[in-house]
Amino acid sequence: MLLVLGTLLLATACGGDDDNGGPSPEEKQLTSITKTWALKRATQGLDRTEEFTDFTLTFSGTYNAAKPKGPYTYTTAGTTPTPSPWRKGTGVWSFGDDATTTIVRDDGIAIKYVAEGDNLTLTLTCASCNATNGRPSSAEGDWTFVFTAAK
Repeated sequence: MLLVLGTLLLATACGGDDDNGGPSPEEKQLTSITKTWALKRATQGLDRTEEFTDFTLTFSGTYNAAKPKGPYTYTTAGTTPTPSPWRKGTGVWSFGDDATTTIVRDDGIAIKYVAEGDNLTLTLTCASCNATNGRPSSAEGDWTFVFTAAK
């Protein structure tokens, strides 16, 4: 009886790790999105791509197992409308509760993403994105951004 109990305890102590030492979801996703992305299309109900001249978005950061969700950084370049759903320059982001589908910017905006090879699609909702110049409604609402890996 003690032998069976000892075997069961040993088996449960050794068998609880489902990932077999592989990379975490955050590490996998960070690897897939850490690059510079060139904008292909920006929509907010209507096509607004032409307002984002030469717009690029760069996700960067080094995976840290002690803080897998982040923070990591992003940088924007190019022209954006004013107001815009993107801050000019550099910002900070972290993975959301589901690292395979959501990131959260440092301004609290949750962004759903789909990264497939050289393509990245981001969807977000702005309640008051960069609401300056007295025109907050031009940036408020649902946005979809389609990017391709910059060459």
